[in-house]
Amino acid sequence: MQYEIEGELVHVGEIEAKTDTFKIMDFVIKTEDQYPQFIKMQAVNKTCDGIKALGIGSKINCHFNLKGREYNEKYYTTISCWKYDIRAKVDKKEEAVASSESRSGDSDDDLPF
Repeated sequence: MQYEIEGELVHVGEIEAKTDTFKIMDFVIKTEDQYPQFIKMQAVNKTCDGIKALGIGSKINCHFNLKGREYNEKYYTTISCWKYDIRAKVDKKEEAVASSESRSGDSDDDLPF
């Protein structure tokens, strides 16, 4: 079965080369529902490079499969993104400027809210 979900890219992990021809990368998107959800997904091979090139804040539509497996009586699930469509791209330069501006605020406390 294949599914799709649309959201904003909020985190991109490092690419891990498992073999010479196989690499994976985790990333997180935030849905735009009434109660936003943070969904951790996994990209494989060429999809890794494309998502890594996007800036944080880009809006993407991910096509994915659910994969499940059992190991030592424990169950694991992977959300594997095999294709994505860009809805709105944020340039990496704009992302760097926005993150430095948000860190340079004159706030005395370090609470996230």
